[in-house]
Amino acid sequence: MTGFDTFSIGFYLDKRQESKTYPGSFTLYLRVHSNLEGKKKYFSTKKYLSPFQWERMKKGFIGSGSNLTNEEKEVRQSLMGIRQEAQKCNDFFRVKTLRQFGDLFKLNTKVESKSIFVYKIFEMVIAEKEKKGTKDHYISTMKSMKLYDKNKNLVIHDITSAWITGFRLWHREQGSSKETANSYLRALRHVFSHSENTGVVFPTENPFKGLDKISIPESIPQIKKYILTKDQFKALADVETSSYEEKLAKDIFFFLFIFDGIRFSDIILLEKDWIVNDEFGKRIEFDHLKIKFRSKGYGEVWITEDIQGIMDKYSGDSKYIFNFLKDDMTPNQIKAYCSSKLSTINKNLKRLSAKIEEMPSLSTKHARYSAAKYVKRKQVLIINK
Repeated sequence: MTGFDTFSIGFYLDKRQESKTYPGSFTLYLRVHSNLEGKKKYFSTKKYLSPFQWERMKKGFIGSGSNLTNEEKEVRQSLMGIRQEAQKCNDFFRVKTLRQFGDLFKLNTKVESKSIFVYKIFEMVIAEKEKKGTKDHYISTMKSMKLYDKNKNLVIHDITSAWITGFRLWHREQGSSKETANSYLRALRHVFSHSENTGVVFPTENPFKGLDKISIPESIPQIKKYILTKDQFKALADVETSSYEEKLAKDIFFFLFIFDGIRFSDIILLEKDWIVNDEFGKRIEFDHLKIKFRSKGYGEVWITEDIQGIMDKYSGDSKYIFNFLKDDMTPNQIKAYCSSKLSTINKNLKRLSAKIEEMPSLSTKHARYSAAKYVKRKQVLIINK
């Protein structure tokens, strides 16, 4: 590192969590340390190595790499390319913070993802997505496009305004709703943005831009179907539970609702230290920026008798208010646990729904969207538990 280097750049093999796909291997990260901020940021290289392989690889960086296997040589070459792209961002006059570094690095590394073939670009976009539902939607879009246009080697420049109009008309002839075609076109629009960012197409070649751009109405969330009536809330409050998991699901449902429609993935992160009790009353104060809350609530929620009762019922010994997480859990472990637990909660909510006449099949979405109507509008809902 020279005296003018803003960042120190290297690699880090995270041995805390073994890969489920590649047993015995761990994720290798690009580690970037800001010499100005005194902080580190990690970027996944999407490479999985065993500790033994990583030790051999590190030695290969210094020498010619002649002692490496062909597979290890390919990995070594890829990592050297990643490091080279990272060093391009190590410019004080362009980048001064880790956030700026991340934005520029992700943009620069996209140049390796150039392709003129539409479905190849789709695959690149899908690889960048994290949620299974999002990936599935892009896959469905490709299937729909392949049914409309039999050209397997469709290139991005073949997608014109006329092609898109024909795609819409074809869907109408198939009996699809307007929203079906529009949802696919939103995915295609993102593919064009990816192609524009990587230099495959110019903005003037993007049919979703300019004066004659193809307009796609934004999707209208079907929130109404998730809003429960007061009678339905009372029926849920009165329904008998037959297991611990059903009781937990019911309590969490009402907590989500009372807590201004917060998400389950957010409430498990609430910490005991965030509870404030002073002359103004007892409340939970949370920092949106620190824990990256996705719920659009306020920075504080007053602890009512109902909220306190649910917190007491599921309190634990860790730093967290609820007993779901342990202090030493990693972000990946928390994410995996949250997904699994949320699935169990929704299954038990559906079981409770089946016990109530004319009750929709419940999920935590009903608590969140109902809160937007009842809690945020300051309407009073009395639930006799």
